[in-house]
Amino acid sequence: MGEGESHSADVIVSRPTRKARSAVGATLWAILAPMAFVAIGKAIAPGGPPPYPALWLLAVAIPGIVASLLWAKRGTGPSRARIAGRSLLLGDGAAEQLIARDAIASAYAAGVENGRERLDIELHSGERLALDYPAGEATRAIHALGLDPTRHVTRIPLYEPNARVVHSVAGVGLGLIGWVMLGSLALDMSPRGFFATALGAAIAVITTLPFMLAGYALSQNGLHHVVIGAEGLEYTFATFKGKQRRHLSFSEMAKVAIESSGTGRAFVTHVVAYMDSGEKVLVAAFPATTPPREAIAIRAAIEAARLRYAKSEAPKGLAWLEPSRDGTWLDELRKLARSEGNYRGMAMTRERLLEIVDDPRVTARHRLAAAFVLKERNDDEGVQRVRVAAETTASPRVRVALESIAEGRAEEAELVSAAEDEADAAETGARA
Repeated sequence: MGEGESHSADVIVSRPTRKARSAVGATLWAILAPMAFVAIGKAIAPGGPPPYPALWLLAVAIPGIVASLLWAKRGTGPSRARIAGRSLLLGDGAAEQLIARDAIASAYAAGVENGRERLDIELHSGERLALDYPAGEATRAIHALGLDPTRHVTRIPLYEPNARVVHSVAGVGLGLIGWVMLGSLALDMSPRGFFATALGAAIAVITTLPFMLAGYALSQNGLHHVVIGAEGLEYTFATFKGKQRRHLSFSEMAKVAIESSGTGRAFVTHVVAYMDSGEKVLVAAFPATTPPREAIAIRAAIEAARLRYAKSEAPKGLAWLEPSRDGTWLDELRKLARSEGNYRGMAMTRERLLEIVDDPRVTARHRLAAAFVLKERNDDEGVQRVRVAAETTASPRVRVALESIAEGRAEEAELVSAAEDEADAAETGARA
């Protein structure tokens, strides 16, 4: 099934991110709403608390909790999933939700269980969806969306949806609690009335905002992904210096495996890559006694990508595409683009350039150079192939550089930096 072809199936929809947000929202509302109620009450009613304060607090807290729970259930359960053009549509009639292809960051089949195949989708907004299809239909849906591994990287998160939500609101939520508490303290120390309420709130915001921002920034350090492309994979990991990343080329990888270690609650399942150098690289870790779906999906995606990589043959004799050391690389490539199929005695056919752009075995600098020549020649089909190459590249800087070329805004410093990126990322991971 190709991209853009229609596809429909009965599915069971779950929204783990929405469920987690609902739980966190209900908890924060139950804590913050009564505190805010009391603080405002002190400002507008200095004579004392209202009668039956417990009932008032329940009346404030319960509606928010109920609303959060109802929101979590909305759009879940049995449904109909349709793919039309470049969009995914969930539901029927007026309740149908449209998710544009461009809004989807990644989609992958997370294995078959009890005759059902789960399609995990992550949106650029951070929301995650899980669609349980009949076996085999999830893979067909991925192809219909144009997100199959031959046209797009496979991006698999290494954390549960509730972890992202908790991490994101941890610093902000604690800051809000501090904001209410400091605001109440400011009210007690200030004259009564509206002005005191505003002044207390302003002081509390100024005091707690740095802690809220710092908590949010630190929490994001624990959210990691594995990105599997045509030429290799990239994974992120936490260090004292912050989030780091490492790129592993399939040309240097011997095998990938799932291994387990530890006992009891400390039991961990690892996805490891064995390199030709003998190095054992920990790509992902999950606290589980049996391999979770994500670990199995990562291994399967890497093995399938390595198989495709092994079947390709890298072109030879590409020295003429090497970056120059005097800052004239793009000028040389422009001369090459204007040549009539031959430059400095080297055949420069369109087919050869397309072959270089498409082949994941070719180094980043050579693919970028060939892509730049195609763009300079105003080859529309070639530029479209460059965009496809960008979407299947694991290295983010190389991917961005290819996109810049396709959009006609590439600069030499950016391309040279991206050409060196894979080696730099590999060295960073090896030192860590």
